[in-house]
Amino acid sequence: MVIDVDEVESIMAILIYKSLVRGYSAHKSKVVVLSKQDPFS
Repeated sequence: MVIDVDEVESIMAILIYKSLVRGYSAHKSKVVVLSKQDPFS
């Protein structure tokens, strides 16, 4: 199974929106930054 960058970004945005992952996505840099403290709460 191959997942492209746009699909990963979309999945991460949903996880962040639902508060399943704490952090943010930097679209221009194509980077996801996770919280240092309890990122998967």
